Amino acid sequence: MKRHSETIAILHQAVLENAMPDELDVLVQVREISDVLSELGYSVKIVPVDETLRFVNDIDKCDAVFNLVETFKGKADRSHVVPLILELKDIPFTGSGSQAVAVTTDKVLTKSVLSVNGMPTPDWYIPGRSGTFESGVYIFKPVSEDASLGITQESLCEVNSREEADKLILKFQKRYGIPFFCEKYIDGREFNISVIGMNGRPKVFHPAEMIFLGKDEEKQIVDYDAKWNEDSENYRNSVRSFSDAKEDRELFVQLKSLTLRCWDLFCLKGYARVDFRVDKVGNPYILEINANPCLSSDGGFAAAVNYEGFSFSDIIRIILNEAVNENKKRNN
Repeated sequence: MKRHSETIAILHQAVLENAMPDELDVLVQVREISDVLSELGYSVKIVPVDETLRFVNDIDKCDAVFNLVETFKGKADRSHVVPLILELKDIPFTGSGSQAVAVTTDKVLTKSVLSVNGMPTPDWYIPGRSGTFESGVYIFKPVSEDASLGITQESLCEVNSREEADKLILKFQKRYGIPFFCEKYIDGREFNISVIGMNGRPKVFHPAEMIFLGKDEEKQIVDYDAKWNEDSENYRNSVRSFSDAKEDRELFVQLKSLTLRCWDLFCLKGYARVDFRVDKVGNPYILEINANPCLSSDGGFAAAVNYEGFSFSDIIRIILNEAVNENKKRNN
């Protein structure tokens, strides 16, 4: 094996021993990515990030950073602080820049940007918003948290007025201690589209559809249990499919096109995932943009790249190379 002279730091948020499964998952990513980088011949330095900012000195002699930080000071909406520091230090790092992370972490801001640019996203409501309110089924979601945190089967509610929506938002905010909003539920299918930067341009992978087995038609969502609780019925009944049915090919072209537009509009870099719902007549709606999706070998991103013949090692190497090349372009 050829040894490299470079040292790669893997940054991740500090995780407590009694943390929830979604928080512990980053340690799985650290271990797996560290193993790949070591096999590729790099020296690896694992650096936890907390509010002390000690990590700034810990990475001074590193040649590049694999940034896996999902929260800063325990908050997802502060995660952009880490790429901002890396930008200021001019250290090559994986994933999107601070601006893209800051905007896409805020789901309401993301939806506003999409809407202003004429891109389809479900209607949404937050207290104090002007305009009319349309009654219907809404899903109540945290404004700035990923990994389906705060999403349960109770998150889907029939709402008939702004006052009712206000009360429900307040209820969820009190329960979880974080800001919530509600989004019009799209009754239909759910897709995740993974994308990766290769030679400065995005490569969009085949759409992955979430199939909901044995669930009520009105409750086909990926809630926290479906994503993280392996002992739950929701986990067992939520499966990923990479079907290539002829009747879906036009839809897949639309989904990939919208994903590319998101990549350019939000200045995404490195790798990302765009989540969609498709209504009963085939209209796609962009739900969220994840500028820092999970990279564990058994996760959705790895499944998408594996489907098209890329190994886990391939994708880690490509992501790192793209980070280094992007840094070189910025400095030329």
